[in-house]
Formats: sequence, structure tokens, C-alpha cells
Amino acid sequence: MSNIKQYIHEHVKEIWKNEIPTDYENCHLLKEDSLKNALYHHLRTHLNDAFLTEHNLRIYTEFSDGPLKKTGKRADLAIVKVENPEEYAYIGDSVSEVIALFELKYKASYTAIKSIQEDVQKIRDYIEKDKINCQYYLIGIREIQAEQNSYINKTDAWAKNKVTELTGSYDSTSNSVIFEVHEH
Repeated sequence: MSNIKQYIHEHVKEIWKNEIPTDYENCHLLKEDSLKNALYHHLRTHLNDAFLTEHNLRIYTEFSDGPLKKTGKRADLAIVKVENPEEYAYIGDSVSEVIALFELKYKASYTAIKSIQEDVQKIRDYIEKDKINCQYYLIGIREIQAEQNSYINKTDAWAKNKVTELTGSYDSTSNSVIFEVHEH
């Protein structure tokens, strides 16, 4: 992983372990869009405009441009590199590289596992079929008791060094949502 990608990766994990649990406890998160907005806010704050500008990086929600355009898919959030965006009528055409893609789910029901598994398959397709080389983040908050907090099998070679799971699952023992990071 390049230094820039590693720097971003460390901040993403820090945000998940510190900022998002605080937002959750303070009732700032309600459903998937507020989680996406919180993550966007914290990424912009942590990475700061100077770092993003220096490295020609941008953070977009509902991202379907660049290499995703040909797939017909849309990522919930993306960190991308742009080249000379001022030269394009449409800024999406200036995307030269995808640094990270994020797929998010936030559910309070037992249907959460199915919808999170759909995002697992989407990420697997990005990697295997679409050949998009970047860091992937599978993010899932389930406000129900979970037997497991990871959705990708540790032996799945396709996820190795490519996917990080950021999970939040209800724990009846502590009567709270526990936030974890699972590296593959």
C-alpha cells in the first residue's frame, strides 16, 4: 500500500474506532445516509483540505464515474484522484484513479445480514470482474445481536489486502453497539 493510501487507511480506522461511536452514542446517526454523511465529514476533517489538494484527492458520495462508469455500479462513497479537473466540463471525467471505495449498510433488523452480503458480493465483483484496484471498505452497523461481526470469510483470497470491514453490532451483554475493525 502506498504511503498516501496507508495514511488514508489509518485515518479511516481511527474515524471508525473513535468518531463514529461517539456520533452513534450522541444520536447523530439515523439510517445509512446519516452514517455516510458522518463518514464524509470526518474524512474531510481528518484528511484536511491541504492534504487532499496537495495529492489531487477528492471525496465523493454516490460515486459512479471514472472506472465505475462502465460497470453501471455506484459506490456509497469514494476517495479518488483527479487530474486537471478545471479542464473538464464535467468533473467526473477528471477522475484518474480510485483510491478507496466504501459500501455502507445501517440496519436495525434481521434483514441486515442479507443486504450486507449483497455489498460483499458487490465489492467482490469490483475486485474480480471490474478489476478496480483500490482499498475497499465494507461498513455495516446492525442494531441487533450478531453471532459474528465479520461478513467475509478470513480464508477468502479475493479480499486479502484489499478489503477492510468496519462493523458495529449490538451486544446484549453491554447493551450497546460495539465497533470493530476487521482487516483481510
